[in-house]
Amino acid sequence: MLAAARLATSFKGNYPVYVLFVTNFFPVPNLFTCKELVGHEGMKPWLCFRDYDCNWNSDIFHEFASDVAHERWWKVHDAMPELLQQFCILKSKQKAQLEWDRRQAEIANYTDRHWRIEVKDKRLKKCIDNLCSWENMLKHWGESNWTDDESYTPTPPAITTSSLSGL
Repeated sequence: MLAAARLATSFKGNYPVYVLFVTNFFPVPNLFTCKELVGHEGMKPWLCFRDYDCNWNSDIFHEFASDVAHERWWKVHDAMPELLQQFCILKSKQKAQLEWDRRQAEIANYTDRHWRIEVKDKRLKKCIDNLCSWENMLKHWGESNWTDDESYTPTPPAITTSSLSGL
């Protein structure tokens, strides 16, 4: 589907092209413009703060930024079972990176002003790694290799699968 969306966005025209997006995981049809689907090629919504699409924080990702697609993805997230939502918890290093990028966007004074949005994402308070203080990590951002300690990688919860054929 993404290949079709890429092809559709490559054509110039006055009308947006839509794709009906249906998966086995989330079988309720969702209508996205092709641009919104292609927008998922930048930073993925689950790697951003919930409050806004973090692709706005970096000029090289602006072409992938989509507030509409970001909001829709979080609606899908909220409809997922809590067990699956745990896979979307941010590591401390990612939280620090997001805040660093937000601050860089502020310094660059990006005109979209997404960097002004107050981050209230509840995942900020959840820690899944051994370096829980992302604020302290941010104080040392750019120093050589101290944040690259991968000695502890949490194991995601086990998921039992079942057939979706009965849906």
